[in-house]
Amino acid sequence: MGAALSGVAERACERPRDPDVLSSLALWHSRIGDAAGPRNYLRAALQASPNDLDILRIACLVLLETREQQESLEWLEKAVYAGYPREHLLANPELASLSLNPSSLG
Repeated sequence: MGAALSGVAERACERPRDPDVLSSLALWHSRIGDAAGPRNYLRAALQASPNDLDILRIACLVLLETREQQESLEWLEKAVYAGYPREHLLANPELASLSLNPSSLG
């Protein structure tokens, strides 16, 4: 994870308001157990690019990492509604703990 972090940190220095960088920082902070960081970065990423399918997917992952399962499902539904392929979500091993029902996704 060290190399991944250094890449995100480098991009954050170059493009601090970039929604992709902000969402990557949110995911990284959620994975290291930071309590406040993920929400702040995620909020900024979603404000900058509210309809970006990848950021919607990352919102789901961040909230899943921070053990907010119901809100994670809500963002998952938003991603599907916005056009993210259900098949990609169902095949994502990171989402296995949600016990996804294909008929409930869009």
